[in-house]
Amino acid sequence: MIFRKIFILLIAAGACFAEMDPKIFGSAFENYLTGNYAQALPDAKKLYETNRGDEKACDLYHKTLVKMALENEEKETYKEALGFIQDAEKIKPTDEVKEIKQRILSKMKGLAKKEQEKASPVKKKIKKNVEKKSENKKDAPQEKPEDHVKEKEAEKDKITEVRKPEVPAQMHYPTSIFILLFFNLLGLIFLMYFVATAFSGKKEKKLIDEERRISQIVQTLGNKSEYQALLANQKEMMAEIAKLPEETSMMKMQNAEVIRLIERLTKRAAPGNIELPQDSARAGIAGVDDTARIRADTVELITEMFKDSPILEDLLAPYINDENNRVRGNACKALFPRNRKRAIEVLNEMASSDNVWMRMSAAWVCGELATSECVKILKPLINDTSFHVRKRAVFSFDKLKEVGIELPAEVEEKIYELKEKEG
Repeated sequence: MIFRKIFILLIAAGACFAEMDPKIFGSAFENYLTGNYAQALPDAKKLYETNRGDEKACDLYHKTLVKMALENEEKETYKEALGFIQDAEKIKPTDEVKEIKQRILSKMKGLAKKEQEKASPVKKKIKKNVEKKSENKKDAPQEKPEDHVKEKEAEKDKITEVRKPEVPAQMHYPTSIFILLFFNLLGLIFLMYFVATAFSGKKEKKLIDEERRISQIVQTLGNKSEYQALLANQKEMMAEIAKLPEETSMMKMQNAEVIRLIERLTKRAAPGNIELPQDSARAGIAGVDDTARIRADTVELITEMFKDSPILEDLLAPYINDENNRVRGNACKALFPRNRKRAIEVLNEMASSDNVWMRMSAAWVCGELATSECVKILKPLINDTSFHVRKRAVFSFDKLKEVGIELPAEVEEKIYELKEKEG
Protein backbone atom coordinates (compact mmCIF):
# COMPACT_ATOMS: atom_id res chain seq x y z
CA MET A 1 0.00 0.00 0.00
CA ILE A 2 2.83 2.43 0.89
CA PHE A 3 4.78 1.57 -2.28
CA ARG A 4 1.68 2.14 -4.40
CA LYS A 5 1.14 5.62 -2.92
CA ILE A 6 4.82 6.51 -3.48
CA PHE A 7 4.46 5.35 -7.08
CA ILE A 8 1.36 7.52 -7.56
CA LEU A 9 3.19 10.55 -6.11
CA LEU A 10 6.10 10.01 -8.53
CA ILE A 11 3.67 9.78 -11.48
CA ALA A 12 1.87 12.91 -10.28
CA ALA A 13 5.22 14.73 -9.99
CA GLY A 14 6.02 13.69 -13.56
CA ALA A 15 2.63 15.00 -14.64
CA CYS A 16 3.46 18.42 -13.16
CA PHE A 17 6.48 18.71 -15.43
CA ALA A 18 4.34 17.64 -18.42
CA GLU A 19 1.90 20.52 -17.80
CA MET A 20 -0.95 18.17 -16.79
CA ASP A 21 -3.29 18.63 -13.85
CA PRO A 22 -1.53 16.49 -11.21
CA LYS A 23 -4.64 16.15 -9.07
CA ILE A 24 -6.76 14.72 -11.94
CA PHE A 25 -3.93 12.50 -13.11
CA GLY A 26 -3.25 11.18 -9.58
CA SER A 27 -6.95 10.42 -9.02
CA ALA A 28 -7.32 8.67 -12.39
CA PHE A 29 -4.16 6.64 -11.91
CA GLU A 30 -5.06 5.55 -8.32
CA ASN A 31 -8.54 4.43 -9.42
CA TYR A 32 -6.98 2.48 -12.29
CA LEU A 33 -4.53 0.74 -9.97
CA THR A 34 -7.25 -0.16 -7.43
CA GLY A 35 -9.54 -1.58 -10.16
CA ASN A 36 -12.14 1.24 -10.10
CA TYR A 37 -12.07 1.64 -13.89
CA ALA A 38 -15.51 3.29 -14.12
CA GLN A 39 -14.30 6.09 -11.81
CA ALA A 40 -10.92 6.36 -13.54
CA LEU A 41 -12.50 6.70 -17.02
CA PRO A 42 -13.87 10.32 -16.78
CA ASP A 43 -10.57 11.68 -15.41
CA ALA A 44 -8.51 9.76 -17.95
CA LYS A 45 -10.73 11.00 -20.81
CA LYS A 46 -10.43 14.60 -19.60
CA LEU A 47 -6.63 14.34 -19.46
CA TYR A 48 -6.54 12.79 -22.95
CA GLU A 49 -8.72 15.52 -24.45
CA THR A 50 -6.64 18.32 -22.88
CA ASN A 51 -3.25 16.66 -23.54
CA ARG A 52 -3.59 14.66 -26.76
CA GLY A 53 0.09 14.86 -27.50
CA ASP A 54 1.08 13.52 -24.05
CA GLU A 55 2.03 9.84 -24.17
CA LYS A 56 1.17 9.16 -20.49
CA ALA A 57 -2.32 10.65 -20.77
CA CYS A 58 -2.89 8.76 -24.02
CA ASP A 59 -1.65 5.46 -22.54
CA LEU A 60 -3.74 5.81 -19.33
CA TYR A 61 -6.95 6.53 -21.27
CA HIS A 62 -6.23 3.67 -23.68
CA LYS A 63 -5.66 1.12 -20.88
CA THR A 64 -8.75 2.30 -19.00
CA LEU A 65 -10.89 1.83 -22.14
CA VAL A 66 -9.51 -1.70 -22.58
CA LYS A 67 -10.29 -2.59 -18.98
CA MET A 68 -13.84 -1.22 -19.28
CA ALA A 69 -14.35 -3.28 -22.44
CA LEU A 70 -13.19 -6.45 -20.66
CA GLU A 71 -15.45 -5.73 -17.67
CA ASN A 72 -18.51 -5.29 -19.87
CA GLU A 73 -17.61 -8.39 -21.84
CA GLU A 74 -17.56 -10.36 -18.62
CA LYS A 75 -20.98 -8.92 -17.72
CA GLU A 76 -22.24 -9.90 -21.25
CA THR A 77 -23.13 -6.27 -22.06
CA TYR A 78 -21.49 -6.60 -25.45
CA LYS A 79 -22.83 -3.37 -26.94
CA GLU A 80 -21.12 -1.21 -24.29
CA ALA A 81 -17.98 -3.36 -24.49
CA LEU A 82 -17.81 -2.82 -28.26
CA GLY A 83 -18.07 0.97 -27.81
CA PHE A 84 -15.15 1.02 -25.35
CA ILE A 85 -12.91 -1.19 -27.45
CA GLN A 86 -13.64 0.86 -30.61
CA ASP A 87 -12.59 4.05 -28.74
CA ALA A 88 -9.41 2.29 -27.64
CA GLU A 89 -8.74 1.21 -31.24
CA LYS A 90 -8.96 4.82 -32.40
CA ILE A 91 -6.19 5.76 -29.95
CA LYS A 92 -3.92 2.72 -30.40
CA PRO A 93 -4.95 -0.14 -32.73
CA THR A 94 -2.81 -2.77 -30.98
CA ASP A 95 -3.06 -6.53 -31.53
CA GLU A 96 -4.66 -6.98 -28.10
CA VAL A 97 -7.38 -4.41 -28.94
CA LYS A 98 -8.11 -6.07 -32.29
CA GLU A 99 -8.33 -9.49 -30.68
CA ILE A 100 -10.76 -8.23 -28.00
CA LYS A 101 -12.87 -6.45 -30.63
CA GLN A 102 -13.06 -9.58 -32.78
CA ARG A 103 -14.04 -11.71 -29.77
CA ILE A 104 -16.81 -9.28 -28.73
CA LEU A 105 -18.19 -9.14 -32.30
CA SER A 106 -18.28 -12.94 -32.53
CA LYS A 107 -20.09 -13.16 -29.20
CA MET A 108 -22.62 -10.55 -30.35
CA LYS A 109 -23.24 -12.53 -33.56
CA GLY A 110 -23.74 -15.71 -31.58
CA LEU A 111 -26.21 -13.99 -29.23
CA ALA A 112 -28.15 -12.53 -32.15
CA LYS A 113 -28.29 -15.93 -33.80
CA LYS A 114 -29.73 -17.50 -30.64
CA GLU A 115 -32.40 -14.80 -30.39
CA GLN A 116 -33.25 -15.29 -34.05
CA GLU A 117 -33.61 -19.04 -33.51
CA LYS A 118 -35.93 -18.42 -30.57
CA ALA A 119 -38.06 -16.00 -32.56
CA SER A 120 -38.20 -18.11 -35.76
CA PRO A 121 -41.04 -20.43 -34.57
CA VAL A 122 -43.14 -17.37 -33.79
CA LYS A 123 -42.46 -15.82 -37.21
CA LYS A 124 -43.31 -19.09 -38.94
CA LYS A 125 -46.55 -19.27 -37.02
CA ILE A 126 -47.40 -15.70 -37.96
CA LYS A 127 -46.55 -16.42 -41.60
CA LYS A 128 -48.88 -19.43 -41.63
CA ASN A 129 -51.66 -17.39 -40.09
CA VAL A 130 -51.17 -14.70 -42.73
CA GLU A 131 -51.27 -17.27 -45.53
CA LYS A 132 -54.45 -18.78 -44.15
CA LYS A 133 -56.03 -15.37 -43.92
CA SER A 134 -55.05 -14.52 -47.47
CA GLU A 135 -56.69 -17.73 -48.69
CA ASN A 136 -59.79 -16.99 -46.67
CA LYS A 137 -59.92 -13.48 -48.11
CA LYS A 138 -60.26 -14.87 -51.60
CA ASP A 139 -63.34 -16.88 -50.64
CA ALA A 140 -64.79 -14.55 -48.03
CA PRO A 141 -66.34 -11.15 -48.67
CA GLN A 142 -64.07 -8.10 -48.49
CA GLU A 143 -63.34 -6.98 -44.95
CA LYS A 144 -63.54 -3.48 -43.62
CA PRO A 145 -60.33 -1.58 -42.64
CA GLU A 146 -61.41 -1.54 -38.97
CA ASP A 147 -61.55 -5.34 -38.90
CA HIS A 148 -58.07 -5.54 -40.39
CA VAL A 149 -56.66 -3.31 -37.64
CA LYS A 150 -58.31 -5.48 -34.95
CA GLU A 151 -56.78 -8.60 -36.43
CA LYS A 152 -53.29 -7.06 -36.33
CA GLU A 153 -53.72 -6.13 -32.70
CA ALA A 154 -54.87 -9.68 -31.90
CA GLU A 155 -51.77 -11.06 -33.64
CA LYS A 156 -49.52 -8.76 -31.60
CA ASP A 157 -51.20 -10.00 -28.39
CA LYS A 158 -50.50 -13.59 -29.46
CA ILE A 159 -46.84 -12.81 -30.11
CA THR A 160 -46.46 -11.21 -26.67
CA GLU A 161 -48.17 -14.22 -25.09
CA VAL A 162 -45.71 -16.58 -26.83
CA ARG A 163 -42.68 -14.52 -25.78
CA LYS A 164 -43.87 -13.97 -22.21
CA PRO A 165 -41.63 -16.06 -19.85
CA GLU A 166 -43.25 -18.58 -17.60
CA VAL A 167 -43.25 -17.57 -13.96
CA PRO A 168 -42.75 -20.56 -11.61
CA ALA A 169 -45.61 -21.17 -9.24
CA GLN A 170 -44.97 -20.17 -5.66
CA MET A 171 -45.92 -22.38 -2.77
CA HIS A 172 -47.57 -20.70 0.16
CA TYR A 173 -47.01 -22.40 3.48
CA PRO A 174 -49.98 -21.92 5.76
CA THR A 175 -49.30 -20.91 9.35
CA SER A 176 -51.22 -23.98 10.52
CA ILE A 177 -48.17 -26.17 9.68
CA PHE A 178 -45.98 -24.22 12.11
CA ILE A 179 -48.68 -24.40 14.78
CA LEU A 180 -48.89 -28.19 14.27
CA LEU A 181 -45.11 -28.54 14.58
CA PHE A 182 -45.15 -26.52 17.81
CA PHE A 183 -47.79 -28.75 19.41
CA ASN A 184 -45.91 -31.89 18.29
CA LEU A 185 -42.73 -30.61 19.95
CA LEU A 186 -44.66 -29.77 23.13
CA GLY A 187 -46.14 -33.27 23.23
CA LEU A 188 -42.68 -34.82 22.80
CA ILE A 189 -41.31 -32.81 25.75
CA PHE A 190 -44.20 -33.97 28.00
CA LEU A 191 -43.61 -37.60 26.93
CA MET A 192 -39.89 -37.41 27.79
CA TYR A 193 -40.70 -35.91 31.21
CA PHE A 194 -43.23 -38.70 31.93
CA VAL A 195 -40.74 -41.45 30.96
CA ALA A 196 -37.95 -39.91 33.10
CA THR A 197 -40.29 -39.62 36.13
CA ALA A 198 -41.49 -43.22 35.79
CA PHE A 199 -37.92 -44.56 35.46
CA SER A 200 -36.67 -42.71 38.57
CA GLY A 201 -39.70 -43.98 40.53
CA LYS A 202 -38.96 -47.59 39.57
CA LYS A 203 -35.29 -47.21 40.54
CA GLU A 204 -36.19 -45.78 43.96
CA LYS A 205 -38.70 -48.61 44.59
CA LYS A 206 -36.07 -51.18 43.62
CA LEU A 207 -33.58 -49.71 46.10
CA ILE A 208 -36.16 -49.76 48.92
CA ASP A 209 -37.06 -53.41 48.18
CA GLU A 210 -33.36 -54.37 48.15
CA GLU A 211 -32.73 -52.69 51.52
CA ARG A 212 -35.78 -54.46 53.02
CA ARG A 213 -34.64 -57.84 51.67
CA ILE A 214 -31.12 -57.45 53.05
CA SER A 215 -32.43 -56.34 56.44
CA GLN A 216 -34.56 -59.50 56.56
CA ILE A 217 -31.53 -61.66 55.68
CA VAL A 218 -29.42 -60.06 58.43
CA GLN A 219 -32.24 -60.42 60.98
CA THR A 220 -32.83 -64.06 60.01
CA LEU A 221 -29.13 -64.87 60.34
CA GLY A 222 -28.99 -63.32 63.80
CA ASN A 223 -32.03 -65.25 65.02
CA LYS A 224 -31.11 -68.70 63.72
CA SER A 225 -30.92 -71.11 66.63
CA GLU A 226 -28.46 -73.28 64.71
CA TYR A 227 -25.98 -70.42 64.40
CA GLN A 228 -26.32 -69.57 68.08
CA ALA A 229 -25.73 -73.21 69.02
CA LEU A 230 -22.64 -73.45 66.82
CA LEU A 231 -21.26 -70.26 68.31
CA ALA A 232 -21.86 -71.55 71.86
CA ASN A 233 -20.05 -74.79 71.02
CA GLN A 234 -17.19 -72.79 69.53
CA LYS A 235 -16.82 -70.71 72.69
CA GLU A 236 -16.82 -73.83 74.85
CA MET A 237 -14.19 -75.38 72.63
CA MET A 238 -11.98 -72.27 72.85
CA ALA A 239 -12.33 -72.31 76.64
CA GLU A 240 -11.13 -75.93 76.66
CA ILE A 241 -8.22 -75.07 74.35
CA ALA A 242 -7.13 -72.29 76.68
CA LYS A 243 -6.68 -74.83 79.46
CA LEU A 244 -4.18 -76.88 77.47
CA PRO A 245 -0.61 -76.96 78.87
CA GLU A 246 1.84 -74.49 77.30
CA GLU A 247 4.90 -76.77 77.25
CA THR A 248 6.84 -76.40 74.05
CA SER A 249 6.99 -80.12 73.35
CA MET A 250 3.19 -80.47 73.42
CA MET A 251 2.23 -77.21 71.68
CA LYS A 252 2.47 -78.48 68.11
CA MET A 253 0.33 -81.54 68.78
CA GLN A 254 -2.27 -79.53 70.68
CA ASN A 255 -2.30 -76.87 67.96
CA ALA A 256 -2.93 -79.47 65.25
CA GLU A 257 -5.76 -81.00 67.26
CA VAL A 258 -7.38 -77.59 67.81
CA ILE A 259 -7.22 -76.78 64.11
CA ARG A 260 -8.82 -80.14 63.19
CA LEU A 261 -11.63 -79.51 65.65
CA ILE A 262 -12.33 -76.05 64.24
CA GLU A 263 -12.17 -77.30 60.63
CA ARG A 264 -14.65 -80.06 61.46
CA LEU A 265 -17.02 -77.62 63.13
CA THR A 266 -16.85 -74.94 60.43
CA LYS A 267 -16.47 -76.55 57.00
CA ARG A 268 -15.53 -74.18 54.18
CA ALA A 269 -18.33 -73.03 51.92
CA ALA A 270 -18.53 -70.74 48.91
CA PRO A 271 -18.34 -67.09 49.99
CA GLY A 272 -21.79 -65.59 50.46
CA ASN A 273 -21.52 -61.84 49.99
CA ILE A 274 -24.17 -59.29 49.01
CA GLU A 275 -23.12 -56.07 47.31
CA LEU A 276 -25.57 -53.23 47.84
CA PRO A 277 -26.36 -50.59 45.18
CA GLN A 278 -24.11 -47.53 44.98
CA ASP A 279 -26.88 -45.28 46.38
CA SER A 280 -27.22 -47.43 49.52
CA ALA A 281 -25.96 -46.15 52.86
CA ARG A 282 -24.13 -49.45 53.44
CA ALA A 283 -21.33 -50.74 51.21
CA GLY A 284 -22.39 -54.38 51.44
CA ILE A 285 -22.78 -57.47 53.65
CA ALA A 286 -19.96 -60.01 53.68
CA GLY A 287 -20.32 -63.64 54.78
CA VAL A 288 -24.10 -64.00 55.02
CA ASP A 289 -23.72 -67.82 55.19
CA ASP A 290 -23.55 -69.32 58.69
CA THR A 291 -20.20 -71.12 58.45
CA ALA A 292 -18.31 -68.09 57.06
CA ARG A 293 -19.55 -65.90 59.91
CA ILE A 294 -18.65 -68.58 62.48
CA ARG A 295 -15.14 -68.88 61.00
CA ALA A 296 -14.66 -65.11 61.16
CA ASP A 297 -15.93 -65.05 64.76
CA THR A 298 -13.60 -67.98 65.53
CA VAL A 299 -10.59 -65.90 64.44
CA GLU A 300 -11.69 -63.09 66.76
CA LEU A 301 -12.15 -65.58 69.67
CA ILE A 302 -8.73 -67.15 69.05
CA THR A 303 -7.14 -63.69 69.01
CA GLU A 304 -8.82 -62.66 72.24
CA MET A 305 -8.15 -65.89 74.16
CA PHE A 306 -4.56 -66.52 72.94
CA LYS A 307 -3.31 -62.95 72.57
CA ASP A 308 -0.44 -63.60 74.99
CA SER A 309 0.19 -67.19 73.94
CA PRO A 310 3.12 -68.21 71.70
CA ILE A 311 0.89 -70.57 69.72
CA LEU A 312 -1.36 -67.72 68.40
CA GLU A 313 0.49 -67.46 65.07
CA ASP A 314 0.15 -71.22 64.48
CA LEU A 315 -3.55 -71.09 65.31
CA LEU A 316 -4.08 -68.31 62.75
CA ALA A 317 -2.11 -70.11 59.99
CA PRO A 318 -5.08 -71.96 58.39
CA TYR A 319 -7.15 -68.76 58.32
CA ILE A 320 -4.53 -66.42 56.84
CA ASN A 321 -5.13 -67.96 53.37
CA ASP A 322 -8.86 -68.55 53.79
CA GLU A 323 -11.10 -68.16 50.73
CA ASN A 324 -13.52 -65.90 52.62
CA ASN A 325 -12.51 -62.25 52.68
CA ARG A 326 -13.89 -61.59 56.17
CA VAL A 327 -12.07 -64.56 57.71
CA ARG A 328 -8.81 -63.66 56.00
CA GLY A 329 -9.11 -59.99 57.00
CA ASN A 330 -9.63 -60.85 60.68
CA ALA A 331 -6.67 -63.25 60.58
CA CYS A 332 -4.42 -60.63 58.95
CA LYS A 333 -5.39 -58.04 61.57
CA ALA A 334 -4.66 -60.50 64.41
CA LEU A 335 -1.33 -61.59 62.87
CA PHE A 336 0.05 -58.04 62.45
CA PRO A 337 1.37 -57.55 66.05
CA ARG A 338 3.15 -60.97 65.96
CA ASN A 339 4.43 -61.10 62.36
CA ARG A 340 4.31 -57.63 60.78
CA LYS A 341 6.07 -58.61 57.53
CA ARG A 342 3.79 -61.60 56.83
CA ALA A 343 0.66 -59.53 57.57
CA ILE A 344 1.73 -56.80 55.11
CA GLU A 345 2.42 -59.43 52.42
CA VAL A 346 -1.08 -60.87 52.88
CA LEU A 347 -2.61 -57.39 52.74
CA ASN A 348 -0.82 -56.69 49.46
CA GLU A 349 -2.15 -59.97 48.02
CA MET A 350 -5.70 -59.09 49.11
CA ALA A 351 -5.44 -55.52 47.71
CA SER A 352 -4.36 -56.83 44.29
CA SER A 353 -6.94 -59.67 44.19
CA ASP A 354 -9.51 -59.96 41.36
CA ASN A 355 -12.16 -60.45 44.05
CA VAL A 356 -13.74 -57.08 44.91
CA TRP A 357 -14.59 -58.34 48.44
CA MET A 358 -10.94 -59.16 49.12
CA ARG A 359 -9.94 -55.64 48.06
CA MET A 360 -12.65 -54.14 50.28
CA SER A 361 -11.48 -56.18 53.30
CA ALA A 362 -7.87 -55.14 52.61
CA ALA A 363 -8.94 -51.49 52.77
CA TRP A 364 -10.83 -52.13 56.03
CA VAL A 365 -7.83 -53.87 57.69
CA CYS A 366 -5.54 -50.96 56.72
CA GLY A 367 -7.88 -48.59 58.50
CA GLU A 368 -7.93 -50.82 61.61
CA LEU A 369 -4.11 -51.13 61.72
CA ALA A 370 -3.56 -47.38 61.01
CA THR A 371 0.20 -47.65 60.29
CA SER A 372 2.42 -45.93 57.73
CA GLU A 373 2.88 -49.18 55.76
CA CYS A 374 -0.82 -49.06 54.89
CA VAL A 375 -0.45 -45.84 52.83
CA LYS A 376 1.25 -47.74 49.99
CA ILE A 377 -1.41 -50.50 50.08
CA LEU A 378 -4.36 -48.08 50.10
CA LYS A 379 -3.02 -45.76 47.38
CA PRO A 380 -4.15 -47.88 44.36
CA LEU A 381 -7.48 -48.71 46.05
CA ILE A 382 -8.75 -45.10 45.84
CA ASN A 383 -8.63 -45.54 42.04
CA ASP A 384 -10.40 -48.93 42.13
CA THR A 385 -13.15 -49.69 39.60
CA SER A 386 -15.58 -50.52 42.45
CA PHE A 387 -17.34 -47.62 44.15
CA HIS A 388 -17.45 -49.49 47.51
CA VAL A 389 -13.70 -50.23 47.48
CA ARG A 390 -12.93 -46.56 46.80
CA LYS A 391 -15.31 -45.52 49.59
CA ARG A 392 -13.73 -47.91 52.12
CA ALA A 393 -10.22 -46.74 51.11
CA VAL A 394 -11.21 -43.11 51.78
CA PHE A 395 -12.53 -44.05 55.26
CA SER A 396 -9.28 -45.85 56.07
CA PHE A 397 -7.19 -42.88 54.92
CA ASP A 398 -9.24 -40.67 57.27
CA LYS A 399 -8.31 -43.01 60.13
CA LEU A 400 -4.62 -42.75 59.20
CA LYS A 401 -4.86 -38.95 59.31
CA GLU A 402 -6.54 -39.11 62.72
CA VAL A 403 -3.48 -40.86 64.22
CA GLY A 404 -1.15 -38.27 62.65
CA ILE A 405 0.13 -40.12 59.57
CA GLU A 406 0.95 -37.64 56.81
CA LEU A 407 -0.47 -38.48 53.36
CA PRO A 408 1.09 -37.57 49.97
CA ALA A 409 -0.31 -34.46 48.24
CA GLU A 410 -1.70 -36.44 45.28
CA VAL A 411 -3.58 -38.75 47.68
CA GLU A 412 -5.06 -35.75 49.51
CA GLU A 413 -6.23 -34.30 46.18
CA LYS A 414 -7.79 -37.60 45.09
CA ILE A 415 -9.63 -38.01 48.44
CA TYR A 416 -11.02 -34.48 48.14
CA GLU A 417 -12.13 -35.18 44.55
CA LEU A 418 -13.88 -38.44 45.54
CA LYS A 419 -15.66 -36.82 48.48
CA GLU A 420 -16.88 -33.99 46.26
CA LYS A 421 -17.97 -36.31 43.44
CA GLU A 422 -19.21 -39.45 45.23
CA GLY A 423 -19.93 -38.20 48.75
